[in-house]
Amino acid sequence: MSYDMRIGDKYFNLTFNVSEMLYRHNTKGIKFLDNKTGEEAFHILLSMLNFFLLNKNEFEKLNPENGWGSWENTTRLLFELIRASQDNPKLKWKLSY
Repeated sequence: MSYDMRIGDKYFNLTFNVSEMLYRHNTKGIKFLDNKTGEEAFHILLSMLNFFLLNKNEFEKLNPENGWGSWENTTRLLFELIRASQDNPKLKWKLSY
């Protein structure tokens, strides 16, 4: 199972395995993105990335045994989501899961 995210012509996928990490940042996890503009999402994603970087050791303990959804891959994806938000400030994010 995974989250499929889209803004403009950019598509992203994130496994549910990282949900616990995301929910430690906010009560909606990555679902907060749905229907937010890139501009609205940018600062929240930046805060989420900062939270991930500050809590690396704690989050690495949550890496799933099957290897799907590591702290490292999720952090890399957050950078990509931030960039997509910057590139599409007026467009809205769409999520499905």
